[in-house]
Amino acid sequence: MRRVFGALILLMGISLAAWIGYNLLIERQPEATGSPLPAMILSIAFIFVGGRWVLNKSA
Repeated sequence: MRRVFGALILLMGISLAAWIGYNLLIERQPEATGSPLPAMILSIAFIFVGGRWVLNKSA
């Protein structure tokens, strides 16, 4: 069950990182105002924790 939640968390982190990259590199959406730093930190945390859970290691 932990692997399933890890995969979901990993997917959320990757999709958030893709959204940030799209807004920074291609076209800034009106919803994306302010600094992207908090979202980048959250995305990195999601990817780290999700990857650790999928690989069955403690995070």
